[in-house]
Amino acid sequence: MQKATATIPGAPPFPSQAALMSEMSDGAWGNRTWVEETLENHGFENVKIDVKLIDMEWSNVQELKDSIFPKMMSMAPAKIWSKDDYDKFGPLLAPALEKHLLGKYWKESPFQFEMVAIIATAKKPSL
Repeated sequence: MQKATATIPGAPPFPSQAALMSEMSDGAWGNRTWVEETLENHGFENVKIDVKLIDMEWSNVQELKDSIFPKMMSMAPAKIWSKDDYDKFGPLLAPALEKHLLGKYWKESPFQFEMVAIIATAKKPSL
């Protein structure tokens, strides 16, 4: 998103992943230790943390666009940019991202992204 946004003249920079996470949540949910300590501090027991590498694959850019663009475009910039910037540049984000992805992955080629997920399981003791 940062590279695609940088191609829009005058647009404010797209925030880093850390900035987005801090805006959408009040914690360090990308930090394994923080997640474990937070659950324990809230009274959970037998906290188990798994870090998984998840391969996301799309057959083409259109499939990716249809699956995640609407959610991504409504959440991230609306929370970070000013209303004026969002109104002015928000509609340009999806086309800029699509152009960036087409240039990088081509229109019909399958492509993958790797994502890291922190999966926590725990038990809340009975009262």
